[in-house]
Amino acid sequence: MMRHILHYHIHDVEPYINWLYFFHAWDTPKGETEGWLNDAKAMLKEMDDTCLTHAIVGIHEAWSEGDDIVVLVCPHPKPFPGRLSVPIVVGSQALACRSRNALLWCALPSGKGLVASLRELSRFAPTVCPSPKPSPARGLSRFAPTDTVRLPMLRQQQGETCLCLSDYIRPKGMQDRIALFCASVDGSFVTSDEDDPYRSLLSQTLADRLAEATAEKAHEEARKRLWAYAPDEQLTPAQLLRGEFQGIRPAVGYPSLPDQSINFLLDQALHFADIGVSLTQSGAMLPHASVSGLMIANPKAHYFSVGKIGADQLRDYSLRRGLSLDETKRFLASNLTCKP
Repeated sequence: MMRHILHYHIHDVEPYINWLYFFHAWDTPKGETEGWLNDAKAMLKEMDDTCLTHAIVGIHEAWSEGDDIVVLVCPHPKPFPGRLSVPIVVGSQALACRSRNALLWCALPSGKGLVASLRELSRFAPTVCPSPKPSPARGLSRFAPTDTVRLPMLRQQQGETCLCLSDYIRPKGMQDRIALFCASVDGSFVTSDEDDPYRSLLSQTLADRLAEATAEKAHEEARKRLWAYAPDEQLTPAQLLRGEFQGIRPAVGYPSLPDQSINFLLDQALHFADIGVSLTQSGAMLPHASVSGLMIANPKAHYFSVGKIGADQLRDYSLRRGLSLDETKRFLASNLTCKP
C-alpha cells in the first residue's frame, strides 16, 4: 500500500470550490450572490498566507466479501522512518528534508536549517528544490500491508438493483484497489468573534467548502498521479464538480455511506492525527471542516442512496460492524424504517 500526505495553499484548492453549495448554505436568493461571493473571496485571499488545507490518501489492495470491503493496511504506518531524505510539498513547492527521529530537518534558501514537526512544517513553503517532474508522492509512506480493516457497507433495500458500495470492488482472488481519504482545513481558518457573527459564520461556511475542495483536488491527484488509473485525464474544475471523472468518492455521512462510525475504521488505516484531525466519541471529526471517505475507480460506479433499511439488515450490519444493536441504531437512526 501507499500513503500520501498532501498540503495545499488556499489558492491551490479555490478553483475546486463548489459555490452552489456555499450559496445553498446561506440560502442565497438567485441574483443576490455577487456580494456574498465577493466577501468569501476576500476572506480566502486574506487567509491564504496563514492557513493551509491537508489530505491523507491511502491506496490499498482490497477485495469484497459479501457486503463488506476488506482493505489491506499497515497497523502502524510511519511517514518518515529512520534517516530518510524525503520530498515534502506544500502547494507546488518542495522542501528538501530528512528525518531526525520524530522531527524533520529542512534546508532553507538562506542555508540555515529548520527543525519542525510535519504539522509545523506545513506552514512554511520556501522554494528549495522545485521538481521538474512530479514526484512519486508527497509525504509518501510505503510499507508492506500486514493487517486488514473490514469496512461493512449497507445495501439498498428498495428498487431493482439494490446497490452496495462493495459491488464495485472485485471479490477475493481478483486483484483490485481502493483509496481511503481524509481532508481538512487548519482550525485557525475559522474565526470566533462575538462582535462580528457574520464573519464567524462566513469563515465556518468557507472552511466546509475548502475541505470538500481539498478532497476534490486530492481525488484528482489520485486518479492522475498517485494511483494513476486515469493518467491522461484532462478535465476542468467545472467538469470535476459535475462528476465527469472515472470512479466515485463517497464520503462518510453521505447517502451511500451513512454510518459515521466508519470514521473509526478509516482512522485505523490512515491515522487522521497526521493532518491534525481527531474523532469524537460519536465519530464526528475535529476540526469540523473535515471530510473522509472512499475513492473507488470502477468505471461503472455511480452514486446512490442506501435509503431505509429493515430490522433484518440492521441486525446483520450490527454483527458485521461489531457494535451492539443499540449502538448501531444510534449511528443509523435516519436510515431506520421505525424510530430507534
